[in-house]
Parts: sequence; structure tokens; C-alpha cells
Amino acid sequence: MTKYTVGATTLVRECALSRRLVIDPVSDELKSPVTRKALRYWHSQCRDSRIPCRADIDPAKLKSILPNMCMLAVLDGGGDFLFRLLGTRMREFLSNDYTGRRLSEVDALQPSDMLVESFSTCIDTRQPILANTPYVGPKKDIAELEDLILPLSDCGEKVDRLMIVVDFRFKLDDEW
Repeated sequence: MTKYTVGATTLVRECALSRRLVIDPVSDELKSPVTRKALRYWHSQCRDSRIPCRADIDPAKLKSILPNMCMLAVLDGGGDFLFRLLGTRMREFLSNDYTGRRLSEVDALQPSDMLVESFSTCIDTRQPILANTPYVGPKKDIAELEDLILPLSDCGEKVDRLMIVVDFRFKLDDEW
């Protein structure tokens, strides 16, 4: 794992398959305007070197990305996750609404090792993660997806929520 600093932000790049990347607000790693907007908003809510609280997140300011958003509660210190919110676009591409269900209960997302590893990295570093999770849903015309995992706290140090924003690029699209 490589660590380097840009300004006051420490970036961590894990080289193995480039699955996880801790990114800063001026990163050009993000391709999707949806994930870039989410990252800028998350950073705008950081105060005094702390991550945003769930109460800091104003859905009215995220209206354009709510369909692409998923909110997870962290259970058992990251041993499992509960779907608290699943946006309409997310439900469409996953072909189901998993709101109120645990990740461990959702067969369509198993095995979830890569997801849990990315979630754990976000929890441990308390930094945004560009996960690059492969798409496993029913849509065959998806070329790639970009998933950004953003840590949230209940106004403490401990990460107890994950805000995930996902955008999809189709095979016929030239760019995001």
C-alpha cells in the first residue's frame, strides 16, 4: 500500500487491482459527474477535520444524485451492513429494493467479499473510497460502474453509516 500527501489530505492507493483508492476533493480519478458532485458535497460538509455526521447530509441538496445513492448502517463494527436507503436508479440496476435488509441476507450480492473489503477500508481510513466494484446485476448493457463510498458518523469519531453513490456507463455510451 502506498501513502502520499496532497495538501492536508493523505491519499492511500492500494495497488492490488486498483480496487480501492482514497481520494481527495480535487481528484481527477472520478469520471462520473454524479460521483464528482457527491464527493464535493461530502467534503463541503467536513468540519474541523471530522467527517460529516448523518445529520449534516441534506437530501434537498443532493436531489439530483438521490436516485444513485445508497445509505448503509454499519452493524457489528463492519461485520454486516443494513440497507437504510436505496435510490430508484440503484433499485432498477439491482432489480430489487433491499431497504431494511442486511447485506449478508441479499443472495444477489453474494459473495460480498469485495464489497465488505471496500466498506472496511472506508471505515478504517475514514476517507472516501473509489471502489471499482464489478457490476453483477441483470443489465447486460452496462460497460462499467463507478462507485464512491463516503463515511459518515453519528457526530463522533466512529463511522456508523456509509453513503454510497453509484453511476453506470452503458456499452453504447462513449463517455459518462
